[in-house]
Amino acid sequence: MDEKIKLFLEKINLKDNYYKYFNEAKIIKIKSSKDKLNWNFLIETKELLPLEVIKFLDDNIKSGFPKLETVTYTIIPKKSDKIDINNYYEYVIDCSGFSSSMNRLLKEKNIKFTTDGLVIEVDNKAMENALNNKMDNIINKFKQIGLEVSLNIIVNEETIKNEI
Repeated sequence: MDEKIKLFLEKINLKDNYYKYFNEAKIIKIKSSKDKLNWNFLIETKELLPLEVIKFLDDNIKSGFPKLETVTYTIIPKKSDKIDINNYYEYVIDCSGFSSSMNRLLKEKNIKFTTDGLVIEVDNKAMENALNNKMDNIINKFKQIGLEVSLNIIVNEETIKNEI
């Protein structure tokens, strides 16, 4: 295991059973702000990390670097095929700052992963507007966990007609 990644994982107290996901990982770069108080670790991994490992990173990365104002990571997987996008989608929605009711509604929506990116079908313009307002947060969180996706929102015209 690369020494830099090993030190990073030790600082955040990574659980022993998660180390296997970082065997071939390495820290490519550490981006920092001019004042050196905001860091982003660019971490190359063999493949996309499981959701429980991502949650662990999110929950514990700050405690490993208490003197920094912000500390984040960006996962760069060498491959990311055969994933269940639904699990990652729900987590990204949780992290995007929606109200609890909007969060619940968005998690219930049909999503598809197509050649055009992630397609989310919503029931009305209000939901479309809520998604558009948080679009940067959603796309950035997907990118942070290692998924470069574009997001397309489709308003279900049938639902709108039935409401009129």
